Amino acid sequence: MSEAKPKDGETKEKKEGNPLLGMVDKVLEGARKFLAEQKMLKVADEVTYLLLRKAIDALSSTFVPMKVDGLEHVPEFKPAILCSIVEQPLELFLATKLTPRKVHFMVPVKMFGTPGLKPLLDAIGAFRSTTSQDDMEPIQKTIEFLNQDKDLVAMIPLDTGERERLDKSISGVLKFAAGIPCPIIVYAATPLKGFKLGKSIDFKVAEPITVKPNIKREERHELAKKIVDQILAMKAEVAEAKDEEPPSTPKKA
Repeated sequence: MSEAKPKDGETKEKKEGNPLLGMVDKVLEGARKFLAEQKMLKVADEVTYLLLRKAIDALSSTFVPMKVDGLEHVPEFKPAILCSIVEQPLELFLATKLTPRKVHFMVPVKMFGTPGLKPLLDAIGAFRSTTSQDDMEPIQKTIEFLNQDKDLVAMIPLDTGERERLDKSISGVLKFAAGIPCPIIVYAATPLKGFKLGKSIDFKVAEPITVKPNIKREERHELAKKIVDQILAMKAEVAEAKDEEPPSTPKKA
């Protein structure tokens, strides 16, 4: 799941074009540095992640009902990779609805380049995707979260309309799953594009996929294509269910 590294000029232009956001970025980074010096950063990050979960739970219990089919497939203790395909970055974080456990999100590089957003992503345990084959930092973080911490990692590519890129991204996910090793939990959720209040966000979780540690490159690519087909079919299924669903009255808080 690699992305083209933004040019220095583009990064500089964004920062200069958003002085207020750049100031927010510095303030948040300064706050994180202070908390780290006081040995309170870990606690603060856990609270931030809890607030994210509570915000999604609040939406689920009021204006945006969320229903999960197949919740039993998400492991309660063991490490695993949560995998889906989304159209908008915001949809990534809906995966927290699938489990009370900590989920570390691998997010697009562009999100970490957005002034004011990086400290918040750091706080919830998110990390950027790779910028090249030589970029080892995201790989090391993924191995740490899965192999050492036994946590969950969400590796969810954005659908840009390029099927080849999706296949390649999922193939990269399979490489991680084979190397740890750990299962892949495939799911699909109602897309937020065109979403209206009164409808629900439906999740469909498939049975865990086990990847052989010695899987060959050709086999991995073929399996990746099958998984992309599976996710797209599940997305079509939950989208169809949304269209057929009668309007409902939002619950009161």
